[in-house]
Amino acid sequence: MNIRMIRILSIVLFALFIGVLPNEALAKEHNTDSSSSAGKDFQKTFTGTINKKIAVVFQIENIGGELSGTYFYASKGIDIKLTGTITGQQLEMYELDYLNNKTAKINGELNSSNFTGRWQSMSSDKSLPVSLNETNAKVAPLPSKIEGVYKTQAKDDQTGDETPCELTITITKKEGEYYYNLKSLARDVNGKVSFSRDIESRETYITLEGIKWDEYKGDVSAQKMKKKNKKSKDVMTGIDGLFAENEITIQNDGNAMNAYTKLSECDRKYIRLVKE
Repeated sequence: MNIRMIRILSIVLFALFIGVLPNEALAKEHNTDSSSSAGKDFQKTFTGTINKKIAVVFQIENIGGELSGTYFYASKGIDIKLTGTITGQQLEMYELDYLNNKTAKINGELNSSNFTGRWQSMSSDKSLPVSLNETNAKVAPLPSKIEGVYKTQAKDDQTGDETPCELTITITKKEGEYYYNLKSLARDVNGKVSFSRDIESRETYITLEGIKWDEYKGDVSAQKMKKKNKKSKDVMTGIDGLFAENEITIQNDGNAMNAYTKLSECDRKYIRLVKE
């Protein structure tokens, strides 16, 4: 091959190089952009609604396009497991029950800070809109082991209170739901348990549903507006308390401005029950 042929071949190869490479680079860049959401790992917390009125909180983690996480209804506070995938901005997740069976599908578009899509039941045609917005607030986790027996102490080792208060709360779990038995000298009652999880203060409250407060006078300033000797007809139900790992603390009595007594058989202002 002479020098002239070598020069011609070099010119042809160079023309091919500068003509093809940009197209390949653009194609690679386009492919990277289309899957960028899936390629970026993240842990996000979202608050929002299902069906425009049911408040929910989602926690989602993405690792290489594979999604996992939980969400809960604000009215119940019990985690529901999630699993799914994300491709580009398209998210698809499944809600799992306590046996890891798929009970609902959630799909839609996840942008930088919000999600818009639908919740679809796996057992019916029920389909509801979902709208979520990312938040920097952190969700208060439920205690790692909720089930067990919680009892008052003869002498509270934190406050030193020795006022008589014999109270036992037993919490059990069945098919993903929590139930209680509350036993004292005056009552032996059963019911369902729900939780309130404040994502701002990171506090968790437990509610023993269905138990009527023994006394509720309400806001004293409001009572003054009522006729003399006319009793308030307000009835409060549900015994709630601060729920931490291995203990429940119930504020049993109110104050002069908001008078109430939840469990009159216990004279303590704060009832602290410790898990056995």
